[in-house]
Amino acid sequence: MKKILLTSLITCFLLIAFEKLNAQDCEWRAVDATFTATDPDGAGPATGIATFKLQIRSRGANIPQVNVISTGFCYQSALLMPPSPPGCSIVANPPNITLEEPWASNGYSFGAFNHCNIINNTVSGETFDRRTAGAILGSPITLLNTWMDLYTVTMWTKGAGIPQGGYIIMNSGSSSTDPLPKRFNTYSVSDFDGNEYAAYTLTYETPLAITGAVPVSFSQASVSCLPNGASITWNTASESNSHYFDILKSIDGGTTWATVGRKNAAGNSSANRSYQYLDIEAGSALYKVRLYDNDGHISETQVLRSTCETRNTITAIVYPVPAKDQVTLAIKSTKMIKTTLQVIDAKGALVQQFETTLNIGSNNIYINTSKFASGEYRIISSNKELLLNKKLMIAR
Repeated sequence: MKKILLTSLITCFLLIAFEKLNAQDCEWRAVDATFTATDPDGAGPATGIATFKLQIRSRGANIPQVNVISTGFCYQSALLMPPSPPGCSIVANPPNITLEEPWASNGYSFGAFNHCNIINNTVSGETFDRRTAGAILGSPITLLNTWMDLYTVTMWTKGAGIPQGGYIIMNSGSSSTDPLPKRFNTYSVSDFDGNEYAAYTLTYETPLAITGAVPVSFSQASVSCLPNGASITWNTASESNSHYFDILKSIDGGTTWATVGRKNAAGNSSANRSYQYLDIEAGSALYKVRLYDNDGHISETQVLRSTCETRNTITAIVYPVPAKDQVTLAIKSTKMIKTTLQVIDAKGALVQQFETTLNIGSNNIYINTSKFASGEYRIISSNKELLLNKKLMIAR
C-alpha cells in the first residue's frame, strides 16, 4: 500500500513538474491598417474600404500541434462595418476574412463566425460596441514564438475624417486594471492533445487606428519624472499640414481624458522634431499626445503611463528653453499667494516687473519677451513664501 501511495505521489509530482515545465501562453496583436477611399456600396453608408491583419505568436517556446484557435476583435459600428456579404449574418468562412500561410495550406477554416456581437467596452477614451467572435480549425501546425500572420480582415469604413474606420482592439475580458498585456477570458489556443493555452493581447490599451495617411508620423513618445513634475516628450519624423498638439491626461485608467496642455506643431516638416510638455501636477496618470491638422484630422501617440509625484508643495518651471517672444512660467501651489515678479538681466538690472496672484493648483503665467535681447535672465519673487529664482534664456 505504501509503495502504491509513493508511486502515485511521484507520478503526481512528475505530472505537475511536467505541466510547469511546459507552461506556455500566446499573445495577439492587430497591425498593418490600410484605407482606400473607394465607395463600395453606392448610395449606402460606406465611405471606403479598410484592411488590417491579426497576428499571433507563442510567448515562450514554440507550441507544436496547434489545431484550434478562437479569435476576434472589437470595433466601433458608427465608423466601421462588415461588408455585405456577410453583413451581420453568422456564417462559416466569411468572405471578408482571408487566412494567411501556412494556415491556409494546412486546411484551416472558420466555423460559425459572428461579426456583430453587441458589447460596451471603453478603452483609452474610445468606446467599442461590436465584437467579432469565432474559431478556426485545421491540421496541426507549430505556433512559433515570432509573429505569424493569421488572417487579413476587410471591412467597410463609414467615417469621412481620419481615422475613417475609427479604432479596433483585440478584446479582453479581463479587468482594465490588470497589467499589460491583457489576458482573454474567452479566446484561447488548443493543440491536438486537447491542451489549452492562454492568449493575451497587445492591441488593447493602445487601439489600432483604421485609417489611411495621417498628418504626423510620431517616432517616439515617453514620460519621465522630474523633481517638479511629469515630463511628456514626443518626436515627429515628418509633419504634413499639422496645426497643434493637445496633451491629454487621464486619472481614471483611460475612461475619461482632459486636455492639460497645448503645443503648436511645425506645419510641414520632413526633419525630426522634438517636443516637450511639463505637467507640474503629475500624479499617477495616463498621458497621450493628440495631433490636429489644419483640416481637423487627428492622430495620436500610444498611451503613456506615469507614477510621477512632485516633491515640493510649490514648484515652478520656465519653458521653452531657450525662448524667443514668449515664455511660460508654470507654478504649482498648495496655497493662494500674492506676489510681485521681477525679471532681472545678467547685470542685475530690472527689465520687467508685474504683480500676480497664484491660485491653488496649477498656474500658467505668460511673459512677453519679444523686446528682450539675447542672453540670460532671472525671474524672482518678492514673497518669501514663494522662493522663486528661475533662469530664463533668450535666443534670437
